[in-house]
Amino acid sequence: MNGHPRIVPWKFSSELQTLKSQFFPSEQDQSTKSSTEIIANKQKAITRTLSYQLKTNIPHSLLSTAHLTTIQLRFQNSETDELDESLQLMSTMALIRFVNGLLDPSQQSTFAIPLSLLAKKIGLPSWFVEIRHEGTHDSLPSLEMLELSVDKALQWLFDNYWGKLIMENEQEAKLDIDGEQLKKITEDFKALMKNYRRIKKLDMAKEYKQNDATETGKEYWSIVKEIRKTFQVEIFLSQIIPGGKLKFERVKQMYEPLLHYVLVNDDEEELYILELLELIFLKMYQYSKFKDYDTIKDQSMLSQAQSWCEWVVIDRVKLHNETKLTKIIEIVGKFPGEFNKTLLKKLQTQKRFVNRGMFNKIDDTIAKLSQEESNTTQEATAIEEDQTSRKRSFDIDDITNDLENLKKRLRSETVIKVDSKVQIVPFQTYKDWQPKPFGAL
Repeated sequence: MNGHPRIVPWKFSSELQTLKSQFFPSEQDQSTKSSTEIIANKQKAITRTLSYQLKTNIPHSLLSTAHLTTIQLRFQNSETDELDESLQLMSTMALIRFVNGLLDPSQQSTFAIPLSLLAKKIGLPSWFVEIRHEGTHDSLPSLEMLELSVDKALQWLFDNYWGKLIMENEQEAKLDIDGEQLKKITEDFKALMKNYRRIKKLDMAKEYKQNDATETGKEYWSIVKEIRKTFQVEIFLSQIIPGGKLKFERVKQMYEPLLHYVLVNDDEEELYILELLELIFLKMYQYSKFKDYDTIKDQSMLSQAQSWCEWVVIDRVKLHNETKLTKIIEIVGKFPGEFNKTLLKKLQTQKRFVNRGMFNKIDDTIAKLSQEESNTTQEATAIEEDQTSRKRSFDIDDITNDLENLKKRLRSETVIKVDSKVQIVPFQTYKDWQPKPFGAL
């Protein structure tokens, strides 16, 4: 959760969910709704996004989604060749703005950083930078390449922007309060966590029973129950993933009893552990794409995050019912990565708790993750090879043409001979000359 309130043009986070479903219809919508209805929904989303822009500044990725969707609809409805050049210009400009808006904010050093390095930092395929360069400095890319690029740009925004945006707004929407109240709740929760650590440090190995009648035991359970009651996922996550040289076993010894209590007392209305798990996977995915991002900033933190995921999914598998396990599989399958697939395979080995239906669901999820990774790699490789080939071909042809033109110019040039008999006299007068104002004939 952010420490300060933000001004946003939408009133409820549900508006963002509606926008997402309109910009990116689900497979079910695509099978049940007509193409006319889907196009109409996309146009509504574009109009609403532009209306948001009139209220206040909106995120670049949201505005880019609207611009790129507009181009996508033009491609789908284009039936003649009359607008080829205008469509090329529109598409190129939309892609240039898409790339610049993502990379320019990272251009903060004294010397300019190559865009390809900035793109790698945020996980943007390098061929987007090539498209931007070609559209800015060379001839316009072909319509086929532009159409593919627009589709891939929208897919990148869906994967890297929309899920995070909606999750953050849903977390903020849980507290319909002003800035001062939010600050107080945040400070109170941090104070609870601090008091919890204080009591645990008295004896790290001690387990406090719920009927503990000692003063320390009573205080411990009062704090634990209040933490569960006022649970703040973002703050809690920052506490259990401290990073640095602290070993995970030490962190686990500190927070495992608290996490266990929260997990056991989760219900259908407040699945805090699943919310925490999804946020951890999101942060790990963002770290793998962006590096030095938000909560997870180094390999030590990443290792701790992975260990907590394994603790929730594998070590505490017996505490999950079928519904919760199904949701866990869905959460893990949302984000690509080798760790996610390994974790799902480990879950399959827990045969006492994983039935045949869940086993098959895990198989399908692993296959989907592998296919997505394969498709992304193949598409990126194919496009980069195509760009490299076209660039190389253009350079060779260009050099050859320049050489031929130079040879022709040298052959066609004639030597101008000066007649030595012609006498050149400075300030020579002419009899028929009449003075007139400057510019008059």
